[in-house]
Amino acid sequence: MAEKLSERVQDKVRGCMIGGAVGDALGYPVEFMGYRQIIDKYGEEGIKEYTCDSLSGKALISDDTQMSLFTANGILFGITRGHMRVAPVALYFREKPIEETDMIGAGAAAITHGHPLGYISAAVLVHMISRILRGGCTNGDSLRDIVIEAKDTMASIFPGEPYLRRLNNVLDKAVHFSGNSRSDIENIRELGEGWVAEETLAIAVYCCLRYPDDFSKAVIAAVNHGGDSDSTGAVAGNIAGAICGYDKIPDKWKEKLELEKLILELSDDLYMGCRINEYTAQEDPVWVNKYTPPCIP
Repeated sequence: MAEKLSERVQDKVRGCMIGGAVGDALGYPVEFMGYRQIIDKYGEEGIKEYTCDSLSGKALISDDTQMSLFTANGILFGITRGHMRVAPVALYFREKPIEETDMIGAGAAAITHGHPLGYISAAVLVHMISRILRGGCTNGDSLRDIVIEAKDTMASIFPGEPYLRRLNNVLDKAVHFSGNSRSDIENIRELGEGWVAEETLAIAVYCCLRYPDDFSKAVIAAVNHGGDSDSTGAVAGNIAGAICGYDKIPDKWKEKLELEKLILELSDDLYMGCRINEYTAQEDPVWVNKYTPPCIP
């Protein structure tokens, strides 16, 4: 029983990381296109398949996934060698008290996104993924409960923060819109374009609530708008991938994804904890190749 539970958690960790990369790679080619441009180029339903690189044949990831991978690398390097973007925080620190994990996520985001709406939105995402990994999400209703819990937790750990009202308002809209009869593009336009953190989070939350049992529909909806499509796709992919797990992400998304094997390896190390310890020699080739930052003269 414990072994099966462990395997399910590992599958969700993999799903979160790969899912984020899938959404990023799908949205990357249309990031700076208007919605009408996307429709004119890809058809009335927008972009639904990868646009692969002509040389490698792969669906290329953007800086969004690169930052996530470097964050994962930094966590593994720091924890195992004495010395930290935010989905990996939830994956590695999943056994810590959830409020502590939220704060670690906020701290990681604040390094480059110092506005409260930036790092608190990151903490909400960490909270959601942490709760999903801990078995708290089985359907759209439970995901909605997780969003409500995350909002309440932010009020507790960031008491009196005036920007919480803005964040809560846009998340409430995302939850409300997910159950209406309007088109995805109508709802997403009202949530924003995703160029700021709270809008990215709200669009991702909306898409995952709208399609809680369909990874492909969630990430496709998340990228088909005239905004920061790779970022909204990446965050939606993180959430949707954590819900369904790696094994249930359709093969078409995994087979042509750039760096898929590397992302899986990092995912497994985040799950198991890097097996290199503080006594490992610096010249150990495994250590050097995997987690030691390069020396820059």
